Order: sequence, then C-alpha cells, then structure tokens
Amino acid sequence: MKRGAKRSSITEYRDALNKRHGPEFTDDLDAVFDGYNKLAHMSKRYGISKSRLSQIFKRVFGKPFRVAKKLGAVKDQDGTIYSFDDPRSKNFMVKLPAPLHEKLRRHSDSLGLSMSVVVRDCIADLFMNDGLGQLSKLF
Repeated sequence: MKRGAKRSSITEYRDALNKRHGPEFTDDLDAVFDGYNKLAHMSKRYGISKSRLSQIFKRVFGKPFRVAKKLGAVKDQDGTIYSFDDPRSKNFMVKLPAPLHEKLRRHSDSLGLSMSVVVRDCIADLFMNDGLGQLSKLF
C-alpha cells in the first residue's frame, strides 16, 4: 500500500506554482527553453533557491535541467515536447491569419508539440526540399 498524498497532474502542479509564485512563473520556466530566461535569474526574481528551482524544473519537465539541456529537449507527462533553441539560430517572426493560426494550434495540440516547433519544422522542411527554388517561381 502506498503512503502519502496522490501526486497531482502537471496541469494542477503548474496551476499551483502560478498561484504560489505569480501568474508568469510557469511562462518564465518555459522561457528557459527559448534562451530568454535562466534558472539563476528566476531564482533571484522569485526568491527561490536554485536547488528548489531545479527540483521544480525536474517535477514539471521530468528530467533535471542539465540532462534536458544535454538531450536538447524534454517531454512532460502530458506529452508536450519542449526543446532548447540553438544559440546560433536566428529569430524569424511569422504572422498568421486567425483561421490559419487556429488550425495550426489544433494540429500542434494533436501532436503534443508547441506551435513554434511545428512552424520551425515546416519552414526547415520547405527550405531543405528546394523550397527556395519553388518560391522563386512565385516572385
């Protein structure tokens, strides 16, 4: 027989973190993958020790930060994949019409991926398969 409280789902745990530390806490935690945030900065901002923040990271993403960084990506219990951006990569903004954005959101949710990962893969696939040659026909 197991003892202790039932472990909460990732969604419940994220909600509890936002309630305790503020509404932007889990967004800041997710921003670690984009390179916009560092765990050390979050530690200072939220007044949490680095070791406790590392424990939170492991609970949310299923792997310790160093392991996740080495692998380049992690998959949480809900099946969402979070990947680290290559520091040498460049940003590219994409604006989508509302219907296409909704379609992309539904598709990425069905795959368990973030929308940015799906768009990035589509653009990379387009350019890898002579997409630039095809685009030149349009212009």
